[in-house]
Amino acid sequence: MAFYESAPMNFLRATFRLVSIVFVTAWFLIPLIIAQWLKGYSADRALQTRLRAARLVLKLLGVKITLAGQLPQGAFVFIGNHRSYFDPVVALKFIKAFPVAKAEVQSWPLIGFAVKATGVLFVKRENKQSRKNALDGLTEFIKTGHSVLVYPEGTTTDLPKTVEFRRGAFQMASRGGFGIVPMAIEYKNPADAWIGDDTFIPHFFRCFGKPVTEVKIAFGPALYGEDGEKLLREVQFWIDSKLAEFRREWNLPLS
Repeated sequence: MAFYESAPMNFLRATFRLVSIVFVTAWFLIPLIIAQWLKGYSADRALQTRLRAARLVLKLLGVKITLAGQLPQGAFVFIGNHRSYFDPVVALKFIKAFPVAKAEVQSWPLIGFAVKATGVLFVKRENKQSRKNALDGLTEFIKTGHSVLVYPEGTTTDLPKTVEFRRGAFQMASRGGFGIVPMAIEYKNPADAWIGDDTFIPHFFRCFGKPVTEVKIAFGPALYGEDGEKLLREVQFWIDSKLAEFRREWNLPLS
């Protein structure tokens, strides 16, 4: 009975939040687009706008974040496990970075426009040349002093451990001498993961209809090395270890 009594309230809450995000996105994007048009493109301006927008969106959605680890200073390759389309919003509250996103995101209503305006590298994961172009773009961003954000699993999962990592970002970092910062994210409610054939609106209403969404995120130490495979294993081990720690704290299954 409690479920049916709470469902209308959850629906109204999610609807209010969705409409609010539309207005917030417009509030931040319109001045940014005008500034870019009048003054020319500025990566720092775009990143700062996205940082401020992410922090406000998280408040509106009732997201409670527990942060662990110290954020390093400088330009790095941030590598994270992937639970949901919402992962980058959480991460970009704390870091200024250009994320890599699948090409399909460009066609998402509002979101596609927002990420293009604030800076993102799109990649067709099944296309070798597209992957190469994305890696070249990441290299250029880091060389100009900007961090990048990569999800090497290539998909979202709700598994206790990460799935196989794609190697490109690790090989790029090892060749360029760039530091990799491992990043682990976990949601208290397993249903907050966006997987399978779930579509955006149903998932949004299920996830953000409830009063609070609890998230843990941790940043590890910067890792360097000339061996990309070794870097991959070290980063994956760190993330898996942190996920296990989070899941034990929340009494979530470890297998």
